[in-house]
Formats: sequence, C-alpha cells, structure tokens
Amino acid sequence: MSEDLKSEREWTVQPVLNGLDGSMDDLRQLYEIWQRQAPQLLGEIRSAIEQGDGRKLEIAAHTFKGSLMILNAENAIASVAELESLGRQKSTAIDPGLFGQLEEEVAAVVQSFDAFMRLH
Repeated sequence: MSEDLKSEREWTVQPVLNGLDGSMDDLRQLYEIWQRQAPQLLGEIRSAIEQGDGRKLEIAAHTFKGSLMILNAENAIASVAELESLGRQKSTAIDPGLFGQLEEEVAAVVQSFDAFMRLH
C-alpha cells in the first residue's frame, strides 16, 4: 500500500463504536483488553524478527492482525499482514523499517483512541 493511500485513511474510533451499537462501556472494555494484548504481541513480532524465526513471526503477526481487525485499523493491518506473509515465506531478510512502520501505526491508533476516550 502506498504512503499516499495510507495518509488518506487515518484511523478513527467512530466505526468501532458504531459496530458496538454505540455502547461506550463495550468500547472501553474492548480497548482495555486490546491495550493489554498489543504490547505483548508487538514484542513477540519484534522477537521473531530479531531471531529470524519465520513461523513465530507468522503466528504472532496473524494473531495481532486479528486484534487490529476488531479495531478496523486498516493501515496497521496492512503492515502486519505483510509481516505475516514474510513469516509464512520463512523470510529471514525482513526490513526493520516495516516493524517500525507498524509501531508508528499502532501508536497512532492508541493516540486517537486515548484522545477519544478523554472526551467521552
């Protein structure tokens, strides 16, 4: 996915809230669970990349992709799907910039979510 397309689709909380029929309580619970899981999954992805363990990368990236899909975080999903694919291919030459990009996209989701929750 090109950077131009990514920048046009910034993540927002509203579609997630709509999917929960507007329930702020459900949104808070979902986000609390996600906040606990996301750092662990990112750590597993980082570790797999550092170890050159394609199978571990595939599993961790696939799990995190599912977590991101619940939040409809398209930009982060695209990056983690690419990492998952590289893991499936048993690639050992993974550009560390791809993981850095994923971290930035996840940070943007966290920032948007936190800002939304502070207002509501």
